Amino acid sequence: MTPGIDGETLDGMSIDKIEKMRSLLRAGKYKFSPTREVTIPKPGKNEFRPTKVGSPNEKIVQKAITQIMEAYYDPLFQDVSHGFRPKRGIQTALTQIDSNFQSMRWVMEADLRKAFDSIDHNKLMNMLKRDIKDDKVMALIKSGTEAGYLDEIGKFHESVVGTPQGNITSPLTCNMFTNEFDKYIEELRKEYETVGNPRVLTREYKDVTNKMKQYKWSMEKGEEITVESQEYFKELMKDTMKTDRVDYENRPIKIKYVRYADDFMIGIEGPYKLAETIYNKMDKFLRDNLSTELNKEKTVITDMQKSPMKFTGFYMKSMEANEKMMERMKISDRLMMRRKKVRTSFFFDYEKTLKRLIEKGFIRWRPDKNNSGKNMMLRGRFKGNLMNLDHMDMVNYYNSMMRGLYNMYNMCRNMNNTARMTWTLEESYVLTLARKFRTSSMKKVYDKFGKNLSARKMVDNEVKTMDTFRPDSYERKSMKTWKKVVNMVNPEDLTRINWNRKYTKSNLFEKCVICNAESNIEMHHVRSIKTMKDKTKGTDFFTKQMSKINRKQIPLCRDHHMKTHRKKTNAAEIKTYKRSVSN
Repeated sequence: MTPGIDGETLDGMSIDKIEKMRSLLRAGKYKFSPTREVTIPKPGKNEFRPTKVGSPNEKIVQKAITQIMEAYYDPLFQDVSHGFRPKRGIQTALTQIDSNFQSMRWVMEADLRKAFDSIDHNKLMNMLKRDIKDDKVMALIKSGTEAGYLDEIGKFHESVVGTPQGNITSPLTCNMFTNEFDKYIEELRKEYETVGNPRVLTREYKDVTNKMKQYKWSMEKGEEITVESQEYFKELMKDTMKTDRVDYENRPIKIKYVRYADDFMIGIEGPYKLAETIYNKMDKFLRDNLSTELNKEKTVITDMQKSPMKFTGFYMKSMEANEKMMERMKISDRLMMRRKKVRTSFFFDYEKTLKRLIEKGFIRWRPDKNNSGKNMMLRGRFKGNLMNLDHMDMVNYYNSMMRGLYNMYNMCRNMNNTARMTWTLEESYVLTLARKFRTSSMKKVYDKFGKNLSARKMVDNEVKTMDTFRPDSYERKSMKTWKKVVNMVNPEDLTRINWNRKYTKSNLFEKCVICNAESNIEMHHVRSIKTMKDKTKGTDFFTKQMSKINRKQIPLCRDHHMKTHRKKTNAAEIKTYKRSVSN
């Protein structure tokens, strides 16, 4: 319902309007109008990001373009690319890091400066010309990139470079550009990688192990074993744990790369100078070929053996050399001691996730009554904006949050923190139910709905039941579990939206909710639910009812749609409407 510069919204969308768009597209006469620029705050920062607001009607055309182009271009993208792609996401990127980055010594974490805003239109059109031979399609895409925009004071600006953030085609366009960068990194990999013995040991490690061999040889020769000699041998064993085993400077070079949107990581198994060389070559390639550059403030080269790194909101840590130790391993019914294998571990940003849940009003800090209020504890709090949902929708909403947290973080070392957050979310759910059903305590809510807080609803003469999500255990899972999950929802994204499945329950092919007419169906849209609730006084009956059930759209025939806007609906029509929206 956010209007473009023409003031139009999706209110009144119909099959007839879709057909008119299609006719213009087929004739090659469809033109995109300029967008409207607005600035929005960046989450957690005192910065603002410019975004472009286009006409809602034109977004339908953008979506159609994206679906067609994505089907062709996505199979051409490199396997190392994970952002804005079907069946890929943060999970597949981290799974690839877990598989390929374990032996990397130097890891470069970087991103592209203003990746969306720096795309050169001429270079983009030249890329498209290699594959698209239809002049109408090329003219349509060109119309979208060169439409321009109006700033916040109404001044028109031409689009010279960049693809607007907020445009549905922008993520795909960005991937087409960065795919050229992906191919360049593959060329660097082939240029610098070498073959040879991967188990090159450091001189220090060899010295320690040679002393251990000499000690064992003297014992075999019959030298007396004393307390001092045993302590000497134990110290040598400890030294092997504290000494770097692999000689990264002289072992065969390996290069690994993974990218998510405009963030990427390059792992280098080799000398530090090589990491600097690759950094300089990448920056030159981006400037010369893609009209962008590395974000110097966010680009760092880290020793993975000593320092943690952050990528797509996750921390990656490897145990330091002096923390390595021996482990017991049973081989052929014998317990053997060996140097423990240390893998890179993943941690999620617990404090950031917690802060987001607090900001959105799901949980809060409050004094601990069991400790005379001296300590603060996390507790759930009721969500007033969810009280008008029916019980089934409410449990579905909270389940999406709790399941999202668990599925997203169950392979992290600190995943036990998800148990705490899941419980506080369940407490928020119970307190919201208590307000909705006017119950005085949480205990009475559990007594009323059972320990699973089950919601029941009659659908097609059958009783459907939905229980509250609770995982079987909070034990850390293997990264392999993520390989079975496709397009997992980031719980941080879930907290940013007022989710409700009723928002898109209706569509243009349904009947009018008042007269059951099947032709000339239009969608009656309203603005945000929050706006409706703030201004229900004096608004029409339909808007009041839709605000109560959190539904943003309903199908109406053109006649009743016009009556709704003119506030001309009669008592019988209102009664029919009440009956339809309650189902």
